[in-house]
Amino acid sequence: MEEYRNKVIEVAAILSSLPGVTVSPNPPHTNMMHVFLEGDAGRLRAAHRQLVKEWDVELFSSLSSIGIPSTSRFEFVVASATVAFNDEEIRNLFTRLLEHARD
Repeated sequence: MEEYRNKVIEVAAILSSLPGVTVSPNPPHTNMMHVFLEGDAGRLRAAHRQLVKEWDVELFSSLSSIGIPSTSRFEFVVASATVAFNDEEIRNLFTRLLEHARD
């Protein structure tokens, strides 16, 4: 569990550095955090589907509206599969997601 918590702290730092992304709590207390994304939820979901096709990686299973216009959230849980990704891969995945959602 300590390995997962350490990884989620790394991921939180990466995501927090990206424009339009906020994580809570920051730093995470366990291996889970909430990720808030700015942008249209439909476009974010479509961008996620495209990433799944390109990379065969799911960043989230459910993206929810939170009642704030153009902001959605999902739960990000670190487990064994997440630990296999390095920081650059994580940054690239989320950067691609946000870029595809803006296009």
